[in-house]
Amino acid sequence: MSFETPALPQPMTRDETTAAYAQHLVARGNYSGAWDTLADRFAEDASYYDVFYGWMYGREAIREFLRKAMAGIEDWSFPVQWEVVSEGRVITHWLNRLPGQRPDGTHYEFPGVSAITYGPDGLIRQQMDIY
Repeated sequence: MSFETPALPQPMTRDETTAAYAQHLVARGNYSGAWDTLADRFAEDASYYDVFYGWMYGREAIREFLRKAMAGIEDWSFPVQWEVVSEGRVITHWLNRLPGQRPDGTHYEFPGVSAITYGPDGLIRQQMDIY
């Protein structure tokens, strides 16, 4: 399947998009394993792409993916390096940071990028993660 960015019938303003993304970060910041909070930020008919697992369709499929794929990484963090926000869309570069540090004090980490499209209700319609 190819990646097709959904059309935005009534694009959100940049400020509305920034606010929706801020809510996403709060939900994603819940690293205690309660990924349901993040799944609730997706529209009922959302799609999500993970580079290893492929496409998931619908909020409940995304919820189940998050529960399974994120099990065991409760001690990881995902610091955002930068983001670009436009009307209804966000591109963000973040790190997958594992617990602990190397002997030289640097983190065990690898980069990731997300492309997120929001609907006019502030919920995610599509997200694609590459890492």
